[in-house]
Amino acid sequence: MQKKKKNSLSEQKQKQLNQIQKVVTDPERLAAVKNTQLLDTPVEASFDRLTRLASKLLKTPISFVTLLDKDRDFVKSQFGLPEPIATAREIRAHPSFCQHIISHTEPLILEDARTDPLFNDFPSVTEMGVVAYAGIPLFTPDGKALGTCCVLDYKPRKWTKDEIEILTELASSVMTEINLRTVAAQLKKEMQYKDEFIGIASHELKTPLTSLKAYTQILQKKVAADGNEDVLRGLNKMDRQLSKLNMLVGDLLDVTKIERGNLKLNKEKFDFSELASEIIEDMQKTAEKHTIVLEQKSTALMHADRERIGQVITNFISNAIKYSPKADKVIVQIASSKNKTELRVQDFGVGIKRDKLEKVFERFYRVSGLQENTFPGLGLGLYISSEIIKRHKGDIKAESVYGKGSTFSFSIAHNKSLHS
Repeated sequence: MQKKKKNSLSEQKQKQLNQIQKVVTDPERLAAVKNTQLLDTPVEASFDRLTRLASKLLKTPISFVTLLDKDRDFVKSQFGLPEPIATAREIRAHPSFCQHIISHTEPLILEDARTDPLFNDFPSVTEMGVVAYAGIPLFTPDGKALGTCCVLDYKPRKWTKDEIEILTELASSVMTEINLRTVAAQLKKEMQYKDEFIGIASHELKTPLTSLKAYTQILQKKVAADGNEDVLRGLNKMDRQLSKLNMLVGDLLDVTKIERGNLKLNKEKFDFSELASEIIEDMQKTAEKHTIVLEQKSTALMHADRERIGQVITNFISNAIKYSPKADKVIVQIASSKNKTELRVQDFGVGIKRDKLEKVFERFYRVSGLQENTFPGLGLGLYISSEIIKRHKGDIKAESVYGKGSTFSFSIAHNKSLHS
């Protein structure tokens, strides 16, 4: 009879080990664990708060959260684990209570593991001296077992129904944290794919646009020589629209460079006032209703990326014209002191609500008029401008009175050797 019981227990243990091996090494489960992107990550306060709370509420010396890899239990968070486990943050003992839990997909509650023949030879009992244990499995929304949330004690204890409910709620909170990180990681990956697509698409569009604009300009010269005013007006309009499209594609390329950290600056010493004057002169040619007024208090030299700074000035003036359709002027002010040079662009248009001002430099943010979606555009110009000025270690800001107009400005500190 005793031999029969022993054989039966041996069979149960072997069945237990086989089940653990099957579930722990399941490829789909391991993929789900990997997808959390939490394996081997540093300790995090949000998880540590939960393990501390578990030990405090259940009055246990130890609590921890594990994610089960193929050959180890990675400890994502712990309270009270002894060394060297606390520092190593992994348990390689086999079999483990955590492995048993995920292989049976149900909580494991042990009042005294030493007296349970299925568990009394587990390394946690024989090597760590664990006596009482309570653990709850952690599942993904589609039912894949990731790991456990558990508490343990060095003395026997009778776990109450309330204590198990508390531990279950804490395990649910752990899964909420895991799910939030999984969603955030997926969103980040999707954003990367989107940025890559934008970069490739923009690059592919740039070449045919450049060629089309060049052909248009050749036709403009030919038609102008022939004296056909009607066709020339059409070609001029086409050229302006191609310039706008070219600028949009350029903005998309700049965004991908910014996101990848590839927006390089080619700094040089130049006359900032001269640059502003050139841009204003060019933009005045296509500004049908607005007069662009330059108010300059002093000459201004600058050590910066001339092309990129010109891009910021162009963006500021373009926006001022676009968002003041009923006004007839835009004011550009340049002021240079010993320490810095500042440019301000003022319009008398729709303005921006106070609660929206902080968002104007965000990627893809578009200011609406008195009616939503009044103004076209991708919402990239100010974002790119902000990034350019940041890379120059300058300041950029927006001021506005809703319904009366806005002023955008940037300033860049002088290089010590600028005037030497």
